[in-house]
Amino acid sequence: MPLPTDRPPGRARRPGPFVGRRDELSRLGGVLARAEAAATVAWVEGPSGIGKTALVRRALDEAPTRLRIAVSGAEDEGSLRFGVVDQLWTALEATAGPRPPAGPDADPLVVGADLLAVLGSLERPAVVVVDDLQWVDVESARALLFALRRLRDEPLAVVLAGHPDPGVRLGPGWAHHLGDEDAVVRIALGGVSAEDLVALAAGLGEPDLSPRLARRLRAHTDGHPLHARALLEEHGVAGLRRAGRTLPAPRSLATVVADRVGGLADGARGLVQAGAVLGRTFTVDAAARVAAVDDPVAALDAAVEAGLLEEVDGVVAFTHPLVRAATAHGTGPLRRQVLHEAAATVTSGTAALLHRAAAASGPAPDVVAALEAEAADLAAAGDHARAADLLEVAAPLASSPAERDRLVLDAAVGVHAAGDFVRLDALRPRVDACAPGPRRTVVEGLAAFAVNDPVRAEALLGRAVGLRGDPGGGPWASRAAATLALARVQLTDWEGACDAAEVTLAGDSPWDRSVARYALALSCAQVGDTDRARRAAPGPVGDGRGPGALDDLAAAGVAALYAGDLAAAEEALGAVARRARAGEPVHLHEVALANLAHAQHRRGRLDDAAFHAELAVALATDAGRPSGRVAAHGAAAAIAADRGRLDEADAHLAEAAAVPGLDRSRLGRLLVALARAAVADAREDPEAVVAALGAELDGRVEPWMATVGPPTWRALVVGGLVGTGRGADACAALALVRAADVATTWPLRADLARAEGRLAASEGRVDEAEAAYRSGLVADADGPPGPAGARLEADLGRLLVDQGRRRDAVEHLRSARQAFARSGAAAGAARCDEDLARCGLPVRAGDDDPLLLTDAELRVARLVADGATNRAAAAELFVSPKTVEFHLANVYAKLGISSRRDLPTGLGRPDR
Repeated sequence: MPLPTDRPPGRARRPGPFVGRRDELSRLGGVLARAEAAATVAWVEGPSGIGKTALVRRALDEAPTRLRIAVSGAEDEGSLRFGVVDQLWTALEATAGPRPPAGPDADPLVVGADLLAVLGSLERPAVVVVDDLQWVDVESARALLFALRRLRDEPLAVVLAGHPDPGVRLGPGWAHHLGDEDAVVRIALGGVSAEDLVALAAGLGEPDLSPRLARRLRAHTDGHPLHARALLEEHGVAGLRRAGRTLPAPRSLATVVADRVGGLADGARGLVQAGAVLGRTFTVDAAARVAAVDDPVAALDAAVEAGLLEEVDGVVAFTHPLVRAATAHGTGPLRRQVLHEAAATVTSGTAALLHRAAAASGPAPDVVAALEAEAADLAAAGDHARAADLLEVAAPLASSPAERDRLVLDAAVGVHAAGDFVRLDALRPRVDACAPGPRRTVVEGLAAFAVNDPVRAEALLGRAVGLRGDPGGGPWASRAAATLALARVQLTDWEGACDAAEVTLAGDSPWDRSVARYALALSCAQVGDTDRARRAAPGPVGDGRGPGALDDLAAAGVAALYAGDLAAAEEALGAVARRARAGEPVHLHEVALANLAHAQHRRGRLDDAAFHAELAVALATDAGRPSGRVAAHGAAAAIAADRGRLDEADAHLAEAAAVPGLDRSRLGRLLVALARAAVADAREDPEAVVAALGAELDGRVEPWMATVGPPTWRALVVGGLVGTGRGADACAALALVRAADVATTWPLRADLARAEGRLAASEGRVDEAEAAYRSGLVADADGPPGPAGARLEADLGRLLVDQGRRRDAVEHLRSARQAFARSGAAAGAARCDEDLARCGLPVRAGDDDPLLLTDAELRVARLVADGATNRAAAAELFVSPKTVEFHLANVYAKLGISSRRDLPTGLGRPDR
């Protein structure tokens, strides 16, 4: 149950004595104390009943007074979408104002950003406790994790408590975050000591527990305080002594609870059993009506006195989740059935339906029909996760094995639609138990794609789509074909992906059509059919609304990117990012962000590109989507390399290479190879460039020249071949690129002109090299050149320095340096500084004041200089308002200014 903050008067069980845990209490107290200056996170983990809640309560009692906010997951509410976030909104209303509950279509990133903004704007220090983390609903968990990762300078402590390894259910993002010792203080609870059991016994009114008997009790219970307490209360010290050399067989907590429940009078026993049926918390009135209790007040008093229930402000809860579970399981099946039937009459909506299902003792066609109807309504509203829950509940009540299988498979498709790949994988045993058939084949294909096995997914889904008639209905065929298109994209079967996408486009599912448009746009671009790629995402690109609108816009942005129209790509994909942040649903969010990062990278907006790539990494990791993780880490690695942050680039490469199933994804391997080549190029290591690409090319360049990846990578191949002295191969590669007619954008023209110039220079054809470099310096209507143009001009400057033409060289080197600095490519700027020094013109410290700012400071400064408020800047950057304030203070100090009005001048933009 949630930890109470300031417990109002009520029938609350007196907690048992708190014993031991001195080191753990000190560590948790330190976390709370450090939160006075900056955000801190503690993770208290251990099995049920080990004392996590007691430890947190004691630490809060001993800590300075703070605003305390407590929420909790619950096993029977684990599928209630954003249920725990709604608890947080309710708890925060008194101090932060009302916040609407998240709708079923909300993106966890958006909800997490809103949560971060609220927590970051609290007016006084606060502590947020999340109990039973393992049962927090997945959507709330993703939103909470997104916020936790971005807490920095807020006077806020977050205390998480729960079972070990919650990441098994909540996803790899949580597993990674809880294992990060720099971000989270982990406090693992084991059994208490024998000395602590002596103190526990004394606190329970049994002061005569000897050290020797305490040691035996400790060995007998592994020091589990809840179990040891149950034995002490059941037998007393005297009873344990009488047991002689062998202590009593440890009666399980379930037995102890059953004894206590059985010892109550009929009214109190009925009230407790009804409460166990009703849920985690309930009202006395509801439980009394379910159990037909005449005197509910007296019954509640008896249950509280027995240590089973506690009541605060009209809400009743069990003293521990284990007590509720033991009560529920200890109630006979016939009695439970009667209670569920009664509960269905005092509840409504979905809750009443679930009670009707629990009361059924065999096939229940009426209940199944009602659950299916409710599930259909939820799915239509976008709440696929809860719809799948209801179908799973309905399956055991089916009238035939065929109907049961249909419900299980429909539930699996709903889980897939919800994007919960972790849960879909967990459903595989139930899917495998279904009778073979087209529907099962589709679900097996969806599950294979979810675990990054496109080879198996392609085989299964290809078979299903190829069957005569649809595999069990139109939506199934549409979903199968859409996912088949994605699987073929992963296998770089571009023509096959186009064929599968066309099948889906003929259906009527907005989500499936938008996925198909993305696959079609990407595949057509790879085979050079850019017109068809553009047509794959028709309609008013900037204004479309409704289901699938942002996914269509993402597809249009990807098509523009691969067609070489970087400005249109950034406009479309940037709109996706902004509108998703405002709450519009989008399924291809991390894909849109990764491709937005690519477009901004090529346009020389490296700080923005890095921001969106990191955001894509977080989204793909939290959602457990392997292919998205590869794409996001690959983009982030290439961007970090261009910025001169090679250690950071290497870390992203390592993460991408470690994604499960990478060996089965041709596209994934290629993306990692391209990222490795980009990092090697930044290190000026042509051997490593060729080695990185050669691993996937089998030593041959030709098959890739017109079929894989964004056009810009092709210059990497040529540059690597030039640098390794393979001039003939480089000439052949250049000819292939020219013949493929992909050199349509300024960045690619610049890269290819640079490669041609370097090839000529390496062969001593200096005049041809200069001509090649200058041919690339064409006026660009798409804005200032980014790193590609800067690299070209820097190489021209170096060529001129080597020829002794220093005056001409200085002009180009200065221009290149300015472009590098504008882009945030610090390594390129530093290399230009070295070349300018060779010309006798060292750069003075402070020539580029904005480069003194960190990435975060620069992003904040630019937004505020453009007129954004602190809150608006925080929303745009997915940080809290206090973090914006912190960065602004540093910006003012570094730039020597005193207010936001001076920011444009301080950033070298006096016209703003």
